[in-house]
Amino acid sequence: MFYPILKYSGLLGQSVHIDTTTLLLHGEYSEAIALAEKRKYAEEEKEEENLSIVSTQAPTPARGYNRIEEYFSDQLGIPISAGSLFNFNEQAAALVKSSGAEYIIKRALQSPHQALHVDETGINIGGKRRWLHGASTTWWTYFYPNEKRGKIVMDEAGILPHFTGVLCHDHWKPYYQYTQCQHALCNAHHIRELERAWEQDGMQWAKDMQVLLKEINK
Repeated sequence: MFYPILKYSGLLGQSVHIDTTTLLLHGEYSEAIALAEKRKYAEEEKEEENLSIVSTQAPTPARGYNRIEEYFSDQLGIPISAGSLFNFNEQAAALVKSSGAEYIIKRALQSPHQALHVDETGINIGGKRRWLHGASTTWWTYFYPNEKRGKIVMDEAGILPHFTGVLCHDHWKPYYQYTQCQHALCNAHHIRELERAWEQDGMQWAKDMQVLLKEINK
């Protein structure tokens, strides 16, 4: 069942649920949700095009490690080579497999006594387009890359079919097929959509709603 509630996770990990039944009675708000979903699909199509362009430019895994190397150097003042980062990553992956950590993480994320945040995004692996599905809580995160997206892939990941808590997402339609859990809509996405409605479309109500959501989260 879908409960008309919003969930906003702030920088300090605070979260607030507010009943939006009255808000949904206003056509502007429900219309904004529909427009946001259309924009999401349009952005994803554009993202696929960009990934296709990137994949033709001989991408290398080293680029990602070089960016991390720069971050450690510039932001943290820690000199570390891309080669070391690659080795650390390989060692961590091996430990996850050998220690059974993947099973432990999945079990922790399936706990019904929590809000589970999920999302998906396009990525590039070895020059090929892939989709990265993510599920996370305050303590645990699980990523599942696949060449496809949608409910079949999320079922394969093995978390959402067994989750009965509160599922927080960006109102992507496949998430609503999990009817055994409650649903909350991510306010990080709402804030972004409201910003666009205010700055580009001049909708004052969107600005007011954005201010309200931020005030509630204080």
